[in-house]
Amino acid sequence: MGSHLGFLVGWASLLDYLLLPMVNVLIIRIYMESIFSDIPVWIWVITYVIIITAIDLKLKHDTSYFHHLFSRDIPYSCFHTAI
Repeated sequence: MGSHLGFLVGWASLLDYLLLPMVNVLIIRIYMESIFSDIPVWIWVITYVIIITAIDLKLKHDTSYFHHLFSRDIPYSCFHTAI
């Protein structure tokens, strides 16, 4: 396919990882500001970031736990074929 396509895909992925969370924070801030106009908007941004970070860390911990749990039960010799 070429190195130019890989370059574009890499930049598109980077922008996706950077811009999409910012757009989500902006949307949450707008929604919460329209519902609860008395509360400062920075509180919604901080709250959203804390909640999303906690969920992300919990899911990473659970994934690591299940990987460790299931990888112990599979013997290493199952991955090798006899020569």
